[in-house]
Amino acid sequence: MGEPDEAQLAISRFGGSLKRARKNAGLTQEQLAVEADISPITLSKLENGRSVPTLQAFVRLAQALSTTPNDLLTWDKLDRSGDPMRTDLVEGLDGLSTEWQDAISQIVVLAGKKR
Repeated sequence: MGEPDEAQLAISRFGGSLKRARKNAGLTQEQLAVEADISPITLSKLENGRSVPTLQAFVRLAQALSTTPNDLLTWDKLDRSGDPMRTDLVEGLDGLSTEWQDAISQIVVLAGKKR
């Protein structure tokens, strides 16, 4: 088995961006699926890079997350706060796999709850 091709990497990146945008919005998969009028199974497949959304589903997901389709595609690259430290963190996460990004995200969420 060779390395993933460019298309598969893009699908995986989109899935990670979608998952982080959903978590940032404070939604469960079930809640987002209802808002975007897609099945939770489909949403899970999208977030895990095992499926590609239809154009209609893609637009509905962006609307349900109160963002634009373009922002949803580039979620990981956006600095949503203007905070230089946050910008450095976002740029540092760019080179990590989705699994590492998810692990770090969970640590940050847990640390935030301990404040």
